[in-house]
Amino acid sequence: MTVYVQPGASEPTALLDAIAAAPDCAAGVSFVQPTIPGVNRRDLAALHPEARQVTFFLPRDLAESHAAGRIDLLPLHYFDAHAWVAARRFDLALIRVAPPDANGKCSLGVEAAFTPDAVLRSAKVIAALDPNVPAPPGAPVIDIADIDFTIETDDPLLEMATAEPDETLRALGANVAELVGDGDTIEMGIGTAPAAILAALSKHSDLGIHTGLLSDSAIGLIESGVATGARKSIDRGRAVTGLTIGTGRLYRYLAAGGEGIDLRPVSYTHGPEVLGRIENFRAINTVIEIDLFAQGNGETIRGKQVSGTGGLADFVRAARRGPGGRSILALTSTAAKGKASCIVPRLAEGAMATVSRADADYVVTEHGIAHLRALPVRQRGDALIELAAPAFRDGLREAWHEVLKGL
Repeated sequence: MTVYVQPGASEPTALLDAIAAAPDCAAGVSFVQPTIPGVNRRDLAALHPEARQVTFFLPRDLAESHAAGRIDLLPLHYFDAHAWVAARRFDLALIRVAPPDANGKCSLGVEAAFTPDAVLRSAKVIAALDPNVPAPPGAPVIDIADIDFTIETDDPLLEMATAEPDETLRALGANVAELVGDGDTIEMGIGTAPAAILAALSKHSDLGIHTGLLSDSAIGLIESGVATGARKSIDRGRAVTGLTIGTGRLYRYLAAGGEGIDLRPVSYTHGPEVLGRIENFRAINTVIEIDLFAQGNGETIRGKQVSGTGGLADFVRAARRGPGGRSILALTSTAAKGKASCIVPRLAEGAMATVSRADADYVVTEHGIAHLRALPVRQRGDALIELAAPAFRDGLREAWHEVLKGL
């Protein structure tokens, strides 16, 4: 069988626990889950020695099964990953939804990225009806009549909290905030760095949100009246996202009505035609490292896959090409407690160029901002060196000089 498993905060944990308790039923099964790193941490291929998992991200949680050859990583942009899911035929879909309302409609609550299309392509659907799944009016619904089997559960939604940003991240956030104006529409990921950047936008006004993933920090901007969406060129007054992942604060907001939030599929959140109509779009994304050619690696560390392609390039290219748009790659200048530079002469062997040099626009660290779009190769490297930590700049200049001699 090929079995689709809902990703995100509403992963059907009770159904997966039941399979884990009867592992023989997973023999020969290929599980498909658009895994969200740091949230969907279960290794589905580990449910049985003859099980497999298809995913678009490869977090460390899947490393053991990947080493055993039972993980199939599809290196697709998120828009293409959605098209892949929408074109598949699944034998079974495992999902978690809110209990049916008076009209027999079950809300997907916190995830619309892939599941609505996967359910349409599934021969059978098993749903956990769970009161912890909110039912905001902006989320898609499934008719109870379209669900073949149900169980009742009362499991908490999966959470992802962010740590308090340090001084370096606050400086990074302040620099990014300089590139965002009142009324702009922003796209942002999840994690400590994105949280620091969102916090730095707290003095802005009428920001719009169009993103793949909405977090607690974004809810803070909505509740405070900073992100009103009043000047958006499309979906005015609405914050658009594919998933919501955070803590109880976020889920309580959605349960209370989720005012102003629409959950849409990846075909909409990442669709080129849709993104091309957003004026003054600010795609703010993080990468692990960037080389002096402006190639950004967002998925490997020391040659090991730790993430995936995701929607990074979808948003980078849309913002770079859209009316008044800006693509912003943000990263701290060092890692490993200051021992390693995140700005490197060249991406090392085994590193992936998630963002090509032809997509370069703005790059930001805690040390400043570089606008690379119109710069030739030599000047790009010089500009990026100025964003590096001072202790690494001389070494980068020497290495860059050697690189250029070899071109």
